[in-house]
Amino acid sequence: MMDDEKVKRKRKANWSQDQLLLLAQFVLARRGVIKGRFGAGVTSKKKREAWEEICVNINASFPAVRRSTDDCEKRWYSLQSQCRFEIADYKRAVAATGEMKNNVLLQHHIRQLFLFSPS
Repeated sequence: MMDDEKVKRKRKANWSQDQLLLLAQFVLARRGVIKGRFGAGVTSKKKREAWEEICVNINASFPAVRRSTDDCEKRWYSLQSQCRFEIADYKRAVAATGEMKNNVLLQHHIRQLFLFSPS
C-alpha cells in the first residue's frame, strides 16, 4: 500500500477540565452499575447502556467534539489511574516532615473526583 492511499485520521481534541469533571460526575452517578459485580441486577448489557448514556450526555454538553462510548470508558479508566498516582503523591508530600518542597497541588478534576468518591 502506498503512502498516498493511507487514510489519515484526524485527532480528536484533548479532554478539557470541564469534560473530565462532567465525565466523573456521570460515572459516579452510575457507579453501582459500572463498578458492580455481574449478577441479576448488573449485566454486561446494563453496563454498556450506562456507558452509552454517559456518552450521550457528554456529547450533548459538548457538541463540538463527538466522543464514542469507548472514548468515554477508556478516558475514565485512564483518569482513575492518573488520580491514584496524583493522590498518592499529594498524600506523600503532605505527610512528609518539614515544609512541602514541591508544593504538590492536585489538579481541579482530581480534587473533584477525590471529593465525589466514597471513602
